Amino acid sequence: MDMCGYSGVKSFAEFCLKPDNFVSISKRIAESDKKVDIQTSEVDIETPKVDIGRICKNKIPGITEKSIQHVIKMYDKYTTVGCFGRSDVTALLNLSPAMTSRLLKTLLDNHIIEPVKGLGKGKYRFSAKHND
Repeated sequence: MDMCGYSGVKSFAEFCLKPDNFVSISKRIAESDKKVDIQTSEVDIETPKVDIGRICKNKIPGITEKSIQHVIKMYDKYTTVGCFGRSDVTALLNLSPAMTSRLLKTLLDNHIIEPVKGLGKGKYRFSAKHND
């Protein structure tokens, strides 16, 4: 049974086609077509851009500039909501699997990325909270 209380498309269609129900549904649709007055003030919805390069420099002592560029490229691709695995990063950065694993371990150990639960082992995302 779905959220509306109907077990299938056929039973929902039968409900909609009954004359009394059809009128009721038509009336609701007509009422929802009324125009709503919406305020037109400007809202700044742009989120501040995270300086992931600076975060890496602050959290990982001795990180190379090349590694920082790799992390920036990863961040631009996956941001804080996309998840990725070792093979994704290997393909994106054109690194060997061993170097990719080393980079991911460094980022994980320094809380720049975090494991994602529920999508299988070895999936990560950028941490939403950077304590720098």
